[in-house]
Amino acid sequence: MNTRTVGQNGAKSLKEWGAIGRSRFALAGSSALSLVLMTTSAQATDIVIVDGQTVGQQVLGDGDRLVVNSGGTVTEASDGVRAGLSDRITIVNGGKITSTGEDGIDVGTATLTLENTGAILGKTYGIKADELANLTNSGTITGTDHSGINANIITNLTNSGTISGRLDGIKATTITKLTNTGTIKANSDNAIDATTITNLNNSGTISSDYDAVTATTITNLTNTGTITATVGAGVWAITITNLSNSGTISGKDRAISAATITSLTNSGTISGAAGIRAKFGLEYLKNLAGGVIESTQTSAGTAGVRMGFGKIDNAGIISGFVGIQAKTAGDTTITNSGLIASNQGATGVAIELAGTGVDTINLNAGSVLTGTLNWVDGSDDTLNMGAGLNAIVYLSGNEPITTNFASPLNASTSTYRAQADFSSAAAMGTMLDDVAGGIGGVVRTRMDAARLLIEQRAAGSSVKKTVWASG
Repeated sequence: MNTRTVGQNGAKSLKEWGAIGRSRFALAGSSALSLVLMTTSAQATDIVIVDGQTVGQQVLGDGDRLVVNSGGTVTEASDGVRAGLSDRITIVNGGKITSTGEDGIDVGTATLTLENTGAILGKTYGIKADELANLTNSGTITGTDHSGINANIITNLTNSGTISGRLDGIKATTITKLTNTGTIKANSDNAIDATTITNLNNSGTISSDYDAVTATTITNLTNTGTITATVGAGVWAITITNLSNSGTISGKDRAISAATITSLTNSGTISGAAGIRAKFGLEYLKNLAGGVIESTQTSAGTAGVRMGFGKIDNAGIISGFVGIQAKTAGDTTITNSGLIASNQGATGVAIELAGTGVDTINLNAGSVLTGTLNWVDGSDDTLNMGAGLNAIVYLSGNEPITTNFASPLNASTSTYRAQADFSSAAAMGTMLDDVAGGIGGVVRTRMDAARLLIEQRAAGSSVKKTVWASG
């Protein structure tokens, strides 16, 4: 490996390569330009820009390594760094690489390995490359007019600094692995825009005025940080295979939007005009205790979760104009031990099943619904009220054809299903007050009736089952 230090007078490497085939030029000297012809058999070169130096455009050949030390500067009206006839180059930047008219770094079809602890700034793109093999950034990468990074393939990108662009923060066709503990942001388009994202792990901040993360396909997305969009969606995709959130995902439009979602686990906050929308299907959503999924809009047509069909296990909070909507043909199963709520209160709809599949709702102990259950077609649907559940569930639309009660103390009418299941007479009073206080006066009347019946039963009455008063 040859090592070359660019002269103190700011001499720069030759810009034109095409006329000499695979020959390579390098410039050296402190007061005059020296031209050295090297054949293709020459070793790759280390080019070092030292502290205090300011040089012009650097053109790198195959295997070359450019090192810009802290205090060193590469600046040019066109591209700051370019690749000539090369397949692979390496850049280690601790100083500044800037372009006032084009790209900070443009390596064309070469494969780039880059470590940046300094600043890379381009008027168009901060970095433009066909393939970024390995990029580690703890500094700043900025595209003033377009994208911070524009690449066809990003194999491995680790960011603990800041990547930003006026349009996109990062724009790529394929991203194999992206780990962000820093900041990725865009001012007017998408923070991360790709066709395919295989692995995205975020514990930092990804933010945009439009969609924060957008892709045709997302295989694995893990968020423990913040993903936010002030206009569009926090996460937008056609297909999402696995998404795990214990941080915050938010969007002014939708927090998460996809045609299909295979698996989504949430213990954090998912918030937007629509919380989660899976147009064709949400195969499995697990909202853990402490997890919040919410639609912030109070207008019709929005929901905490709106899906074609799917399976939901909720131990947290899901809320919206409608809490959960299932809209298309396909089987839906909802199991709840948390809160599913309409932000319209008791007159709203907690769960709406508008599809034509075989639908099942399981209400377990701890389950609270604010609003009604609305079955558009209940002809092959089932409501299961589990052990330890004390509740009245109001119905709108059709009734489910089957209701299974865990307690013999239950009631069914065309407008509600009710169950009282208390483990002991001593605990009965507190639990009745909790349920009655939370649901309102109508429920209190019915619960008072249940209190009397259970007291009679505890005293040895033969009463086994009754229908609660409707008043």
